[in-house]
Amino acid sequence: MTLNATETISTFTGFFASRGHHLLPGGSLVPAAGDPVLFTTSGMHPLTPYLEGRPHPDGRRLTGVQRCLRTTDLEEVGDEIHLTAFQMLGSWSLGDYEGPQSLRWGFELVTGGFGIGPDLLYATVFGGDEQVEPDLASVRAPGRPVRARLGDVRVDRRRPAGGHSWHRLALDGTVEPRDHAVPAAGGRQPGAAA
Repeated sequence: MTLNATETISTFTGFFASRGHHLLPGGSLVPAAGDPVLFTTSGMHPLTPYLEGRPHPDGRRLTGVQRCLRTTDLEEVGDEIHLTAFQMLGSWSLGDYEGPQSLRWGFELVTGGFGIGPDLLYATVFGGDEQVEPDLASVRAPGRPVRARLGDVRVDRRRPAGGHSWHRLALDGTVEPRDHAVPAAGGRQPGAAA
C-alpha cells in the first residue's frame, strides 16, 4: 500500500477520530512568548499544560498534526530515524486510557490502516528512569503477555538513562515517556547495525 502525505494524515486522524478523539488544529511552529523553546519540537509540545494535569477544553481524547522543527541532532539528519522539519502525528489520552489500549490501537492502525505486516514491527515501551516507573502495564496485562495481545511483535523496554533514547524532545528537559510501534527497516530493529 502506498499513501501520500495527505492520505497518511487522513488515515491516522480518521482512525483516532472514529475512536472518540477530538481533532486538534496544529499549533504554531514558533511557540508563544515565554515558552522555553525556540521552536515547537514535538506534537505534544502545545499540549504540555494539559499533559501536566490541566483539563483540555476539547476533552480527554485528542489527535492532531503538528509542524515541528528540531535542531539538537542536526549532525544525525538523513539517517533512517532523524528528521529536522516535519509534521508529527499524535494521539493523546489525558487520563482516559493507558498504555495497553494505546498499543492495541496503534497495532490496529499500523497493520489495518497502513497495511504494514506485524512481522515488520518492533515495539518499544518506556523502561523507566530515576523519576518515572517503567511502563509494565503495556508489557504485561493480567495473564496476557504483549506477544499474545499483539501477535509476534518484538518488544523492548527502553531506559533513556541506560542508552539511546528516542524519547528526548528538547534541550529544556521536556521528555515524555512514550510507547512506539515502528516498522523495522529490512526486518531489523531501527537503529541496529545492518
